[in-house]
Amino acid sequence: MPYHKIPNDFWYNHFLLNCSDKVKLLAIYLLTSPHRISEGLYRLPKNYICADLEWQPEELAEAFTKLLDLGFIKYDPHHKIILIPEIVAYQTPQNPNQEKSAVNKLRPLIKSTLFKEFVELNKSINSSFYKRLCKEFGESLAPARSRTQSQTQNQTQSQENKEIADFLEEYDNRNKSSEKSSADKDKTVNTNLVLFDESNSVVKDSKAVQLTEHLIDRILENNPRAQVPAKNPYEAKFKQWKTAIERLHRLGPVGAKENENKAYSWNEIEDIINFSQDNEFWSNNILSAQKLRKQIIKLENQFKQIGKSKSSKKMDMLAELYALNSEET
Repeated sequence: MPYHKIPNDFWYNHFLLNCSDKVKLLAIYLLTSPHRISEGLYRLPKNYICADLEWQPEELAEAFTKLLDLGFIKYDPHHKIILIPEIVAYQTPQNPNQEKSAVNKLRPLIKSTLFKEFVELNKSINSSFYKRLCKEFGESLAPARSRTQSQTQNQTQSQENKEIADFLEEYDNRNKSSEKSSADKDKTVNTNLVLFDESNSVVKDSKAVQLTEHLIDRILENNPRAQVPAKNPYEAKFKQWKTAIERLHRLGPVGAKENENKAYSWNEIEDIINFSQDNEFWSNNILSAQKLRKQIIKLENQFKQIGKSKSSKKMDMLAELYALNSEET
């Protein structure tokens, strides 16, 4: 699990003075977000923030705009990437191995208009890391090839506020489209809830990400020492788990074909995940998404049997009450 540094004087920072509790909470969240995989620059769609903090978009818009106005953050709405300049100053790679790891994490972000600014921040903070970034991404940093970077440097505050308004409009449209048909709800890809794959070639429904993270959390509840992937969408092991969850939803059990209609809805997958981790036997055996998919038929059968058993017990109790009532009358 990654750890992120926060300086002791954070609460005395000038930007926090006279800020609301929501603004302070958002600032802490951005510094410690589970989606933060690199030092100061990372991908963070706003719907992720709403989900993690359980906020409405209107609440996020107000606090987010305040941090933009204060210069605590900068945001690239096209690639959904955030830059927090202060992180660059106090959490930077300390050795070649850390630099190499940071470069690998930053590679999917080089198309963002904020990437060049991130590199320039390192110039005065960590010359070694700055030189490595220039060596690795020299072509991407060339001024002649980055018209959008110069546009970002001239970006006005009104444009940033307009992006907030566009986000709210997209959220409203998403809610309207989600009311179409409950039968198709689980099968429809929501274009406002997508995750950008590191290869830039695949776009996945973020519901699979949420259920992958849910399975990780449930496994860790039973045993904090369990070997699970970090909740990092770019990590290889997390991708393998997510792929297993996606195939459960798209295909069904191992070996099933798309035309066989054996796929599971998202709600069914979540119910079976919870059953597997609440059950004493299965919680010791279902320790990965791949194992969940492999054993899904047995899990489903037992899950349904328990449901029938509970229903039968209720019917028996009703019959006893009815008989007792008849004797009394």
